[in-house]
Amino acid sequence: MLLTKAEMEILRLCAWCKELPARKSENLPTETINELSACGFLRVTRNKLSYRLTLLGYEILQNAGYDCYTDTAYRTDEHIIARRHQGAETALFFNRFGADVFVDTPCAETRKDFYASAYSIRTATKSTLLNMTQLIGLYYSGETMFVCYYVSDEVNGLYTNVEQRNFNMQTVTCGRKPFVIYAGANSLLEIADIVMTERCRNEKQTYDTYTEAFEKFECPVAIIPLNEDGIKTLEVLKLKDYRTQIAKAVLGEDYLPPENDHTDAISKSTGESYIVGVDCNIPRIKKAMELDTSAPNIIAFDYQVDTINKYCWGDIRKISLDEVERVFRLPRKYQKNKNEPFKTKSGKYVDVHINRPKAR
Repeated sequence: MLLTKAEMEILRLCAWCKELPARKSENLPTETINELSACGFLRVTRNKLSYRLTLLGYEILQNAGYDCYTDTAYRTDEHIIARRHQGAETALFFNRFGADVFVDTPCAETRKDFYASAYSIRTATKSTLLNMTQLIGLYYSGETMFVCYYVSDEVNGLYTNVEQRNFNMQTVTCGRKPFVIYAGANSLLEIADIVMTERCRNEKQTYDTYTEAFEKFECPVAIIPLNEDGIKTLEVLKLKDYRTQIAKAVLGEDYLPPENDHTDAISKSTGESYIVGVDCNIPRIKKAMELDTSAPNIIAFDYQVDTINKYCWGDIRKISLDEVERVFRLPRKYQKNKNEPFKTKSGKYVDVHINRPKAR
């Protein structure tokens, strides 16, 4: 059988991440997983929590020209497994988004989008780079570096100043501007609930909660789910001055620039102020509404309405993700065809006969 691009990507991701979550995931194609498992390239772990490569799966990758090594240690620690699954889910998301996820060092190259996990950077550089951080990985796109945190109930908070000191280093940013993302595999509302939940701590604990970190991060911050809505939202967040662009697109000729920093636009006809909430930065929206006595309008995507309504008051002007994609002509790289036969760098197909992989 000839392996497809999609099948080879999953095999490579499984080797890269050590294991993939066995739970249902929008970013993990069920049909591909079932096919690879039926062929004996993937197996389910004894605890039924993960997919791992078989020896045959590793052999296929080696024959295709990829250096990868078996993970001899069988992990049983729930925290280690959970962290691996979080890393895998994030890598699967960015792979689906169209980024190169098989990168292990920050790079000054700006022509190609890529994602590098914190673990792979630490391993490749053999240093303490990003060692004291909670961030799961970094997505580099153009002039922006998206700093991704996987939101979890198990994490009480962040040492924000330490986090910023680490990801703001020139060796990490390579001249790009940081943008923090709170992400997770749950729904947007579930992620926001974790972010906005107050944490109990004693006097000796000096970490910042997720909510407090919103205020301390000296860069934009957003909450997105690791699903298709999150993919489309991330395309919007990549727009330069996305709040201004969205406000102008919604208000058209009725747009006036804001008179302060906490709102994003003013209606020429009514004088009402508007907040662009497509980044789901709830603390910013709440602060703006406290400072603006005119009860500003909130511009948000359809899927964000329930979440914003739970934590903020005010009128929400819903906009369609698909319409924004059309207006701004956003690319949909994640729709690329992956059912074509995979070719190695030398231009050969990867063919497997009677459990013996070879390139021809």
